[in-house]
Amino acid sequence: MHNMNEIGSQKFKPEGLCFGLPFEEYRQSPGLNQTTLKQFLDTPNRKGSSMINQQACLRGNAGHCLVLEPDRFHQSYVPAPQGLRCRSNSGQARWKAFADQHPGKTVLPRNLWDQLMTSERALAVHPRVSDWMSEGHGETSLFWQDPEFSLSCKARLDWFNPSQNVILDLKFSNNGREDYCRKQMSQNHYDLQAAWYCQGIAEVQGVFPQFVLIFVENVKPHRIQHFILSSRELEEGKSKIQKALKAMNKKADTHD
Repeated sequence: MHNMNEIGSQKFKPEGLCFGLPFEEYRQSPGLNQTTLKQFLDTPNRKGSSMINQQACLRGNAGHCLVLEPDRFHQSYVPAPQGLRCRSNSGQARWKAFADQHPGKTVLPRNLWDQLMTSERALAVHPRVSDWMSEGHGETSLFWQDPEFSLSCKARLDWFNPSQNVILDLKFSNNGREDYCRKQMSQNHYDLQAAWYCQGIAEVQGVFPQFVLIFVENVKPHRIQHFILSSRELEEGKSKIQKALKAMNKKADTHD
């Protein structure tokens, strides 16, 4: 295990569990990740406006930062004044003027800020989630060598609790119903993600971990659903990994 405060970045070679590694350094580190693998699966075409996707990305990034790195959140984000909108030219001008007063920070719409704060409080008082997050590390980077395929691999875990040997993955959802969340699990191949993360921890720690998906609803009543992935679901995820690797290798062969 490595703490980046104790390691000179120029001398650091990614290996094992790394706590405190900035995301940009993780992103530039060598290794295959689960996001790349998913691109080689036959995924149904999900359509959506770029504006909706931008809003979802902003919400997800800010929400993860608030829950997993609260100190960095308040250094990186600021709420817009109540009533400030960008829907008119004058609103856009006032928004820019406010943003100029907070250089280096992302201005969040007030309603989004309030929703995130409520979601964070809902997670904090949830008995299972609060227990899992009572200790551990947010934004944990993981690097390992896959012995079967001789690959350098990496993963970025939302939360890892070493004492309970549990990985938490947080999802912000437009709907908190169980059936909706399960549909998202299937559509987005979260079983592949779970299997990839668990495989990495097992290689590094020697013990297979538990993987928990946590969905928090963006709006009232801010319901929380958590799913402990079963061995069957993890096996399905492993099968998807192998399928994606074969497709990736096949594509590489065609370019030789």
